[in-house]
Amino acid sequence: MQLPYRPLPRPDESLPGFSVRLATIYGFRSADAFSRQVFGYSLPRFLPDKSVSMDKWLDSLEAIYGCDPSSLSEHFVHLRQKYQCEDSRRIIADITIGSPRICEHCLSESHYHRFEWQVAHRIVCDLHVSPILDSCPECQCSFKWDENILSGCKNCGYIWGSRGSSRQQWQGYLKAQQSVADLDRLYRGYLHSAFSKGHSVWPKAQVPYDPKLHSQLMQSAYRLVCDPEWNEALSGKYHSLRPEDHFDNGLAKTHALRIKKLASPIAAAQVSFGDDKPFLPDAPELVIPKKHQKHLRWVQAEDICEADTVAAVLGLSISQVNQLVSRDVIRCLSTSQILRDRVFNLREVSNDISHLFENASPKPAKKISVLTLDEADGLVQRFGFDLVDCIEWLHSGSLSFSLTDAPGCLAGIRIERETLIDHCESSFMRRAADEELDRLTVMKMLGVPENVLDFLGKEGVLQSERWYGPGVRYEFGTIKEFLSRYRIARRESFIQGIPTSEIWKRLSPSKADVLLTELPGGHFVGIVKRDKLPVSEAA
Repeated sequence: MQLPYRPLPRPDESLPGFSVRLATIYGFRSADAFSRQVFGYSLPRFLPDKSVSMDKWLDSLEAIYGCDPSSLSEHFVHLRQKYQCEDSRRIIADITIGSPRICEHCLSESHYHRFEWQVAHRIVCDLHVSPILDSCPECQCSFKWDENILSGCKNCGYIWGSRGSSRQQWQGYLKAQQSVADLDRLYRGYLHSAFSKGHSVWPKAQVPYDPKLHSQLMQSAYRLVCDPEWNEALSGKYHSLRPEDHFDNGLAKTHALRIKKLASPIAAAQVSFGDDKPFLPDAPELVIPKKHQKHLRWVQAEDICEADTVAAVLGLSISQVNQLVSRDVIRCLSTSQILRDRVFNLREVSNDISHLFENASPKPAKKISVLTLDEADGLVQRFGFDLVDCIEWLHSGSLSFSLTDAPGCLAGIRIERETLIDHCESSFMRRAADEELDRLTVMKMLGVPENVLDFLGKEGVLQSERWYGPGVRYEFGTIKEFLSRYRIARRESFIQGIPTSEIWKRLSPSKADVLLTELPGGHFVGIVKRDKLPVSEAA
């Protein structure tokens, strides 16, 4: 069967709008009614132009149009590409909205629905400088994909285009809409505006849409990017309630910094807004994912956050934060297998950090040979440990430290170098001989680059437990024995007054001819075979 009259979509017409227009031509009130009568299946309520249902609908239309397969679908795919709706790297993957949005003046003149109105960040019509409506301007009734979308409001009878356009009010937003190129920055502003008390914004599959709030939220988003005064007002909205709390202070600074980073000086120089300020709702349900909203029963919405926020406040990576969770240094609400999907209670994390700081010594550390936490990280790596191990020692009270005034939550921690070395050596000697170490840890312990480590394994100087290459594993006992032989070689070399390499040849089970080069700091060693690797490749 083929339709007797087969209208083609306009160059900028949306798929849902084209479907409604086609249905009304044949006397149906909606595309769903047309589909049920002609094809025998129903269409979804919001007619998303990117879904299995709409792919099936397009295939059916192409069949009754008698046109080449995919000819209609290619038209609508090109429209999505034109407005860059396929970039999944953004915080919001799909930036189109399923519910109808319109410019009433365009509809009153052309009588077809344009795709660009469904793009979430577009709130002003380029042609008429009037708002793109999310609901009826008279009765505030939301729109539906039916025959009325092309003419007027079904609820109150309002006819599109009955009122004039307010160009002056929307001129600034139109300029901002044309100037802002970084859409990810804009949508972050949208989420911060939806819940200004919150500290986290989660990646979204679709725009969190409320027809009564959308325009106000997007206006605020444009102002956060283009209006320095509005950005300053929101960035300073959260203040620490406990000035003595290191974590709370760090949280306030992180919150302010995230909003300040949304500002674009280039866009701000091109845009000016009127005196009217957008209304900011308190809508955490638009920001917090549904799977985490169950925690709202016992946790305040502003205290729910993801791992990225906790990591930013503590100055750590997400991986390090999750390691602290696994070692019971800090708590989280949901221990998902997907590390980025874990959710935290900021009050609990603040209390955990306060508990850690309670172990601080009231006596300030010596000014000589005192290390910050970052400097301590570099030292403990020489013993096969890392920053998380160091924080765990501080938390358990096994390693003493003191606090100083410094910007940053953990930046004020000070550890005496001699105390840290003693603790590392004692912990080093207690480690199980059969503990497996990865390639990177061994490289840091020995102070050798990747190619030298591979060479040592292949020559039998350093035996590995499994295989050579990126997946190689070493037993701790092997590394410990290797370092012990090296220390003995250094000691005997000093006592006997002969080169260290001569002592090493006697102690090493391998017959490989190697040159040992002592490096400053701890028990780092550089080992290079003569005549095969240049000395410059040593660590």
